[in-house]
Amino acid sequence: TLSVDPATIEMQLGPWDLETWRRYGPEIQRWLFDLPATFGFTYRTSGFQENSAHLNIGIRSAFGKDGRAFARYLADYWQHPELGSGILGNDAYNAPLLGDLPPKQREAAKELIERAMKDPTLTPEDVAREVQSLVYVRSPGHTDGAEHYQSIGLKYVTGSRQLVGGSGGKRDRPFELRANRQPLTADQALLQLELQEKRMSYLQARADAPVELDLDLVVPKRSNTPPENLYDRVTAFYLYLDEMGLAGDWE
Repeated sequence: TLSVDPATIEMQLGPWDLETWRRYGPEIQRWLFDLPATFGFTYRTSGFQENSAHLNIGIRSAFGKDGRAFARYLADYWQHPELGSGILGNDAYNAPLLGDLPPKQREAAKELIERAMKDPTLTPEDVAREVQSLVYVRSPGHTDGAEHYQSIGLKYVTGSRQLVGGSGGKRDRPFELRANRQPLTADQALLQLELQEKRMSYLQARADAPVELDLDLVVPKRSNTPPENLYDRVTAFYLYLDEMGLAGDWE
């Protein structure tokens, strides 16, 4: 399905699992990347600022009915601001990270994670609604749309709107990783998907480990000045991969 967003033509697909993405990789490359490029439709950046793409993940497909698993994922993502501040993308206006939000909103996130991890009755949708109502009350640079302009978008989970072609209903609804950069090839898109699957598997294996949202870790270093900021982000990403046993995939 084609959809028009400001300065963007979106090609929206139905819900696919990783195996389907792998199977149709050549077709995705041909129709979603190569063919549009022949007509001049290509992705452009503006300096260090990037216009992010959106990676949608079915919340029930990823976490089942386990709200604590989703809370663990949120805390993990929020404590790795390097992912959305230069490593996998960088779009502070469209997809601000938790560390870009005012201190009160960060404190609300910390308290929410603490409560969620103590309540085994919560579903992922319950956690998403609390994030939407207690944390996503403002978005820097926007007078409205606070629930929309966030690095982890939850409007399809908490609201009635759904993506075109989505499975919808009670079966599944997607949350969005909005800070990821636009893939330039089908292989790059697949790498983003594989990274998320591996991270979720890693977190699932640590389901009994305590979870704490350390607010000292959530603030991004977006500037490349001084150069140490860039070094810190790259180092943090290497450690992110290494703790999953993926250091061999660094290159």
